[in-house]
Order: sequence, then structure tokens, then C-alpha cells
Amino acid sequence: MSPEGNPGGRRERHAAGARPSPRRARVATRTWLLAVATSACIIPDRGIRAESDDDNPGAVRVVEWIPIVPELVEACEADPLQEPELFDPLGCPQVPEALPQGRIEGTFCSCPGGDGNALPEFELYAEDPDRRGNGPADTLYAVALLDLDPGTDAPQNFVAYPEHLTPGGAGEYLPNAVSYPSLGREDNGLWRFRFGKDGGQGVDLCNDDNGQTLALGLHDLQIMVTDRPFFRPPRLDADGEPVLDGAGRPVLLSPQYGMPDLGIGATWSVANYVFECHDSSMSGCACLEEGQ
Repeated sequence: MSPEGNPGGRRERHAAGARPSPRRARVATRTWLLAVATSACIIPDRGIRAESDDDNPGAVRVVEWIPIVPELVEACEADPLQEPELFDPLGCPQVPEALPQGRIEGTFCSCPGGDGNALPEFELYAEDPDRRGNGPADTLYAVALLDLDPGTDAPQNFVAYPEHLTPGGAGEYLPNAVSYPSLGREDNGLWRFRFGKDGGQGVDLCNDDNGQTLALGLHDLQIMVTDRPFFRPPRLDADGEPVLDGAGRPVLLSPQYGMPDLGIGATWSVANYVFECHDSSMSGCACLEEGQ
């Protein structure tokens, strides 16, 4: 009898052309995934340090003064003992007045001998809610970056104005920044950074980037604040392995200012300013003679 007329033959033909059962498919899939996993490249975990959420739960923030109406200022400045009916600290400003982010107004010029139109020293404020007892748990650090390329992997090459803001320098903690802290928001601990040379001198934006004169046109100044020291990569040997010192610790290279150290839980915030450098022949420029 032909296979077509034999029920057993039909069962054999059906078995040969049918899809595998769901159970066999699952077994085959697991076998394939295991083979792929065992042949895949494993990413090395060298240099990775895991932290719990409790290690750095609060993020650093750049904060700014907000103009308020005179009535609120009067309520903040009223004597709570002599004028209790007027005193109302609910809307008191918690951040002192400072240079606002955005375009820096003024006529700044690229001059061979320097520009007399200097930007007065200004202050930047940041806060971090992490606490250790009554004081801050973290120290905040800052760096100034000029015309930073967002795609760069070497932000330290864009460090600017080191004489006006020390790269990686720590800020000044202000436990009593204002007379009457606002009751409308939590006090997160205020830090201040000064941008300007020692002695309160202003900043010649277009001619004193570490003594360099900037090109004409718009420039972007970023001040980055972070709650960990900036990243320091390890020195590697010819085989790509970390070089160790006599105590068995990795030898670290210079800090990469502008690169927050994410491996130890750093958070960061950035303030952005824009200014324009004009040609020295423009009306309003105050170029100085060389050597003056």
C-alpha cells in the first residue's frame, strides 16, 4: 500500500513537515541564547564602583535670585517684635542678588592692550540638600568652561578664566546667607562662588582668558558646579592595565575639569552666560594701550 493510503504513512509525513511543539521551541530558544551568551564579549568591570541611593541622594542645583515686589521685601525686613502685623517671611528671598544667567549686557571688545569695559566681579550660588548633622554632607566645586563643544570627550580643554575662578576650586558655604530665610521652601544649604580676580577686580571677558584675546563674535561661558571632585582617570600601562603605586593604589592623572565623577555618584548643575566680543574700532569700546 502506498504511503498516501497508509494512516501510519500520513502520520510520518505530518511529523516531517510540522512545526515543533511549543515545549521543543522553548528548549531550542534557551539553547540558542545560552550559546550567544557564552560567545559574547564581556564588558570589563574595572574601575566601576557601585553606590547605593543613600550615598548621594540630593542633587546639586545652581540657584538664582528672583526679583520680588516691594511689599514682600517690606514684610521680610519688618521687625517681628516691633511690627508683628507686617512681618511675613513666607515669601522672603533665600538667594542673594547676583548676575542673572543669559546674555551679559555690555560693550566688550577684543583689544590688543585690554578692554577698559570690564565685567564687575559677580557671584554664583548653588545648593545641595545633603546634610551631615547641622552641616553640609558634600563640598561643592566649580569650573568655568568657554565655548564648550557638547560632543567632546575632553572638556578639560575648554577650561577658561583660571585666574577668575580656580578650576575645581571649592565654594564658600553660607549657613546664614540671608537674615530671614524663606519659610516657603526648605533651606538646602547655600554655597557661593566668586568670579573675578583677587581684590574684587572685574573680568576683561574678551582679553583675559588666561591672557588670551578671544575671537570676535558670540561666546558661551558655562560655570559647572558639582558635589564631588572632578574625575581623575587612572594611568594605564602598555597593556591597558592601571599603574599602581607602592601601596597598591591606582596612580591617577590630572583632573578632567568639566567631567563630573559619575563613578562616585557625582551630580552637577550648570549656569550659562552669553557675551559678545566686538571689534576694537566699534563705538563704545574702551581699548587700553598695550602695557597700560
